[in-house]
Formats: sequence, structure tokens, C-alpha cells
Amino acid sequence: LSDKGFDLDTLNNSDRNNPRRLLNYLVKMQSAQDKTEQKIPQKHYQFELLNIKPNLRSLQISLQNRVEQMFAQGLLAEGIYLKKLQLQGKLNQQIQNAAGFKQLLEWLDLHPNLLNSRDYKSALIHIAPQEISQLKEAVYLSHYHLAKKQITWNKKYFTTSPDAMAAPKAGIGTGL
Repeated sequence: LSDKGFDLDTLNNSDRNNPRRLLNYLVKMQSAQDKTEQKIPQKHYQFELLNIKPNLRSLQISLQNRVEQMFAQGLLAEGIYLKKLQLQGKLNQQIQNAAGFKQLLEWLDLHPNLLNSRDYKSALIHIAPQEISQLKEAVYLSHYHLAKKQITWNKKYFTTSPDAMAAPKAGIGTGL
């Protein structure tokens, strides 16, 4: 096994003498070796990476303003239209799981009268203001969690040192 590149000296005696542990070690090492041998075709682009790490409080305020703006620009009307498409089986799964829309569609399940009304704004009168506030909070939280995931992804896959700032780590962002 040593000639194949497996270093059994890293194992203790009980691991070396236990066939199950030895097999697990070999499988793990072979898998790791296969992964390093895989060549990922990379396209080379010139780009500059801006590492913007927002202040958490400013992110929250920005998202709250964005959610209010979305509702002011007709998010609820769009949600009603999309819910009708969903009931007909014509709504794309990605849209159903999009940040904010998933919560909106679930909320509309609880308020089917909005779907049947010709004028949803008049039907909103019969819905308690705290329910609409809860919907806005759910949409806000979905966007907040998405933003946090994006920040974490950037931290994980991009370095912040000036020398490596323009290049992503191996395999990330190569297929764009």
C-alpha cells in the first residue's frame, strides 16, 4: 500500500490491525486522492472582487425598507396572480421557493378569499393589520436569511487578502 501512496504510519496499531478501520481509511484516502486528481475546466475572466461586508444593522434597515417598497409596488397583487397560477399547476418550482414568495404563497393559503375577490384591496379590509405585519415580517426574514447565506458564502469562497482578492478559490465561479 505504501507504493500506492497510502501512508499507514499515520494509523495506530489497533487501526492498522482492524480490517474495517483499515478499509475505511483506504476508501477515504482513495476518495480524497480522486478528488484532487479531478481537473475542473476553468474559464479565465478578468474581474475585480469587491468585498462588501455590510454592517448588520444597516443590512436590517435596508431589507426592511426593501420589503416595504416591495409591498408598496404591488407584491401582494403579484402574489395573488402567482397563487392562481400555482393552483392551476403552471407555476415554476423556483418561483415557489424564491425568497419572500414562498412565505407569501403560504400566507395566501390561509386567505383564499383574496383569490376570489375582484378587488383584493377591498378584501384586505377584512384581514387584521397584525396578519399583514406578520406576512411582512416573514418576507423580511426570508430575505435576511438569504443575505446572511450570501455573506457566509462570500466569506467561505473568497479570500480578502489583497494578493488573492481577484481570484476565487479553486472550482468556485469557474463556470460563469
